[in-house]
Amino acid sequence: MASFFNDLISLLKSPSPVLAWLGLSALVSYSGPFGTYENLSLFERILFWSVVVAIAIISGLVVQVLQQRTARAPRNPTALLGTSILFGIFLAIPLAQFTKSVFAALGAMPPPVHAIAFVVATVALGTAALRVRRDVPALVVDDPVTDQMPRLFDRLEPDQRGVLIRLEVFDHYVCVVTDRGVSKLLMRFSDAISELDGVDGLRVHRSHWVARSAVKGSETDNGRLFLVTQDDENVPVSRSFRDAVAKAGLI
Repeated sequence: MASFFNDLISLLKSPSPVLAWLGLSALVSYSGPFGTYENLSLFERILFWSVVVAIAIISGLVVQVLQQRTARAPRNPTALLGTSILFGIFLAIPLAQFTKSVFAALGAMPPPVHAIAFVVATVALGTAALRVRRDVPALVVDDPVTDQMPRLFDRLEPDQRGVLIRLEVFDHYVCVVTDRGVSKLLMRFSDAISELDGVDGLRVHRSHWVARSAVKGSETDNGRLFLVTQDDENVPVSRSFRDAVAKAGLI
């Protein structure tokens, strides 16, 4: 459970949800859908819709984390749609009670429950779909090069699927480094390694994996061992992995 909330907090720290919240809140506050334009002032609409949109966006991020943690295969659009709709229905009930109390205090007519459910489900679906789009593999037909790539590459943008150099843990993400750039994936490090499908390489640290062909040499600094990779990075080798690195002929 703790790791679930860590993943969710990590997503909330990124600028995208904040920008989406500001943009959508401004849009619906100005337009005033579902009778809020007629029943609320601009300031009241801003307060009301800011809360609703925030809850909807957080719901979308929850959907994304659930999708990431329960499926290793590319994300199922049907499951994404179904989960978002369920969140909309589930959250519409307490939101409807909150809305009734707010509107009653203002002497105004509250929006119907189905309208709230629609807003939450739509925003949650859009948020989750945008956040997991990198996990949807491109459709490739009869491409022998792509067929030989590890499953992990299905999670990368097509223009990032080059020669694999190394993997690195960064916060709650796994950075996949190829000769075409760096991609960040929200997943467990052990799952990323399992999706390499036998690529010739090895784990050299609890947070690092390197491809054997990408190692140019090794260095030591104050007794610490590092492997130098093709992207000119010094990858640390922990003591528990030194024997495996030596047996692989990398030092």
